[in-house]
Amino acid sequence: GTFARNATVVHVDVEAAEVGKNVFADVGIVGDARRVLAALVAFTPPRDSARWRSEINALREYHPPQPYRWDAATAGTLSPHEVYASLRHAIGARDDVRVVSDVGQHQMWTAQLLEWRRPRSHLTSGGSGTMGFAIPAALGAALAVPDETIWVIVGDGGFQMTNQELATIAQEGITNVKIAIINNGYLGMVRQWQELFESRRYSATRLSGPSFALLAEAYGVRGITVTSPHEVDGAISAAWQHPGCVVVDFQVEREANVFPIVPQGCHIGDMMLGPDVSAQAPAREPVC
Repeated sequence: GTFARNATVVHVDVEAAEVGKNVFADVGIVGDARRVLAALVAFTPPRDSARWRSEINALREYHPPQPYRWDAATAGTLSPHEVYASLRHAIGARDDVRVVSDVGQHQMWTAQLLEWRRPRSHLTSGGSGTMGFAIPAALGAALAVPDETIWVIVGDGGFQMTNQELATIAQEGITNVKIAIINNGYLGMVRQWQELFESRRYSATRLSGPSFALLAEAYGVRGITVTSPHEVDGAISAAWQHPGCVVVDFQVEREANVFPIVPQGCHIGDMMLGPDVSAQAPAREPVC
């Protein structure tokens, strides 16, 4: 296989049919991961891992995180990465915040660009692709942990699937939900796929929509529109300070892409690492 060629792969899963299904497993163990790991720890004698940790730290220094940012040609527009940088700074190491992400590019950026220090602090539908998940899920989280702030990060596509739940938020007096819309006017993940792998044959990905700030106000929720990098910090600060739900419409650069990305039908070793790869031709047909 191409996954971790030099490793011995041990696959633990509660479902026997999943073991070795996608990645070859040298050892397959059917069982609950918590119990299996506890048994492995008890069975494995202590080892000095200093050398291994040193090697990992050296790799971290050699390959520092390099989140993709939009190039200088779009100076003056709002990069989604600038929004995430401000959110990361605002949320920081706080232990009273949970983040709910919807589905799409913003979901990938949320996982990549925010810091996760606490279990169960990132609520997402994962690979299920449930667009519209975020706001209803945030309502449940807000009621479950009323002393914490629930930040929703959602695209303009997913927001328009369940934005009527703003009525529920207003009706039930829910005050601890803040909603950040990463609004690029597209079904962004599908648009990116069409750009990179379908020769830019765009189909059914461009989105129209209302003024989300005015829509929020119509529901009795505060709305803020952000179009400039200079407005981001102030908008997030205003959302924190407002004693109620807030919708912040971040109107970001429309064609920013998520990297890395693995082309369909390819393995992890064929991932595209950045815009320099996608810019080499109008489209990059998968080579695998």
